[in-house]
Amino acid sequence: YMVSITLSVLGGLFYAIAPAFVDSSTALASVALGRILGGLGRANSALGFAYVARACPAKQRTSVTAILGGVQMIGMAIAPLFSAFIAGVKFSIFGIHFDYLNSVGLIMVIINLASQVVVYLYLPDLETPFDNGSDYNEEGEKESEWLMMFRCIIRNPQIGVPFLTIFTFNFNWQFIETALAPASFDVFQWGPVQVSAVLGVMAVLVFGGMTAVHKLYQIGISDFKLLVYGLLGNTIGYFLLYMLWYRKWLFDINWFSS
Repeated sequence: YMVSITLSVLGGLFYAIAPAFVDSSTALASVALGRILGGLGRANSALGFAYVARACPAKQRTSVTAILGGVQMIGMAIAPLFSAFIAGVKFSIFGIHFDYLNSVGLIMVIINLASQVVVYLYLPDLETPFDNGSDYNEEGEKESEWLMMFRCIIRNPQIGVPFLTIFTFNFNWQFIETALAPASFDVFQWGPVQVSAVLGVMAVLVFGGMTAVHKLYQIGISDFKLLVYGLLGNTIGYFLLYMLWYRKWLFDINWFSS
């Protein structure tokens, strides 16, 4: 946790100080480096699920994991709201000018530092599981931990399938987040504030879905059914997104020409 949050802090710092570089290519490299470090630091989201898996009884893991996912969505819903509050930000620190663009990095630095302090002071370190020799393969040869995990994911559907569903969800979310800005600008001429509002609403809806998963599991719906219906809903939603999307100006041209 401490290492990953430190990477996030450094990522926010590089993002914030990018305007200090006169050369545009250096400034762009600073932004890119900040994003990369922030992405590496975000890997601690997996630590949360691993920690819950070890700390909670088996019958509570699905519900607690759903709540944990919902908490992530709360953060994703709150974060875009900062775009509205920092729209008029203008100040300087140590000769570095901050505005509504790079002040985002400063906010990330402060929030990550605060979370790092909380983790250091209050998160208990769980007992290391007893080593029963499971790091040896079937031939009795010792293998690397990465190879062991990869083999476990590939051979065990109970682990591999959830890995695939988590990858699919995050891939879709990041893909939409990346494509939303240029697509909405092309159709509606939206700026960062409008895009942030849409992403915030999306996060709220996902949080509602996470809460529904928690409630459905409590009344006895199996993990299998939750996964199947959830993935089916995603498929229908993305299909409708493809079929119903149109470019307003192109629609107007076709309507007038007809």
